[in-house]
Amino acid sequence: MLLNQLLHQTCYCRLYNLQVNALSSLWRLFRGKRWNVLRKRVDSAVYNVDQLFLGTLLFTILLFLLPTTALFYAVFAMVSFAVNTQCFIITRPLLLAPSLSQYVVHIHIISRPEQEM
Repeated sequence: MLLNQLLHQTCYCRLYNLQVNALSSLWRLFRGKRWNVLRKRVDSAVYNVDQLFLGTLLFTILLFLLPTTALFYAVFAMVSFAVNTQCFIITRPLLLAPSLSQYVVHIHIISRPEQEM
């Protein structure tokens, strides 16, 4: 289950990042800009009508799917946090047990003062 959950979280994380990057790229398309990879900056660009139309279609589709993807990403991130917290809580006593001497634990349990009622 943990592997399955990790796989889902990784997929939704990558999908969410891909979607946000595509939306930012399409937003630059509307403004007449594009990312210049060689100079690592945004330069001006001229697009024709077909490119703008396709960019509009993709932008609207991705924009309307963004809340769904973000919600799935948030849910799987919370599930991952809950699973990791439970694993930490469960394994912590197992990691501390060898460091405690059985004698010390036994003395602590036996010599506990009686509580008055």
